[in-house]
Amino acid sequence: MKLGNPDALEDLRNSIVDGRMLDKPCVIVSTKSTCCLLRGSYDVAQAFEQEIKKQNLQDRINIRTTGCLGFCEVEPIVVFHPGGIFYNRVRVGDVGEIVYETVMNNRIIDRLLY
Repeated sequence: MKLGNPDALEDLRNSIVDGRMLDKPCVIVSTKSTCCLLRGSYDVAQAFEQEIKKQNLQDRINIRTTGCLGFCEVEPIVVFHPGGIFYNRVRVGDVGEIVYETVMNNRIIDRLLY
């Protein structure tokens, strides 16, 4: 996409911000860098999408992917907003527990905390 002027950039920014569902909690998984991919973050993000659908929670929580968060040695990383919960070294096998404990019941899983 080519933006011809600052107003077009501002319009794009506004459309992105308006498209966010800020009223729902959000699970963020870093998947957009080599370190993330090599450590299995993409599979973790896919597992979150599947588990959220399986539990019919699409209307209660957003799932987003992002680039490197700067902690390559502890990937895969999952961050929850609001609350700022930061889980590290998350595995596909942890996703069901995370959805049940953290997403549905607002409980922190100590062993996954950074």
